[in-house]
Amino acid sequence: MGIIVGVLIGRFMLSPNQETPSKQAAQNQNAAVMAVEAVHPTSITIKNRLSANGIVAAVETAEVSSQISGVAIERVLVEVGEFVKAGQVLATLDTRTFEQQLSSAEAELATAVAAQEKAAADLARTEPLLAIDAVSRQEVDAYRTALRQALANVTAAQAHVESARTNQ
Repeated sequence: MGIIVGVLIGRFMLSPNQETPSKQAAQNQNAAVMAVEAVHPTSITIKNRLSANGIVAAVETAEVSSQISGVAIERVLVEVGEFVKAGQVLATLDTRTFEQQLSSAEAELATAVAAQEKAAADLARTEPLLAIDAVSRQEVDAYRTALRQALANVTAAQAHVESARTNQ
């Protein structure tokens, strides 16, 4: 009997917190319900900063060039590596050459128009003379050809003026 009492005392000494199954079920229910504190949310700005060493390279690059050869750049408006937007002016060109080309083309057009007017007047003077045999048909044909050439020169000069305006 001393051994049984010793075993029972030892059992209670080694596991003093052991509870009955009904007490364990009650504690499990209480453990499932947790105490929670409710708070009102607020908006805050968190500034993240990252310092690192490395090399920065562009994801995309673009070759920028003029559609007109022989153009002098007057002023560059951006720095190398600077971020630019579509449509942003990057540089200004020296337009003096374009202005001179336009002036020259306009003078060429004026000359061609004057030549056309002269050819038309010459033809207008000689056609009535053909009717009275005062000039030959060959001479009238030469004036007609001169008028056609003058008209073609006016058309070419107009195209040259338009091209010079486009380049400006």
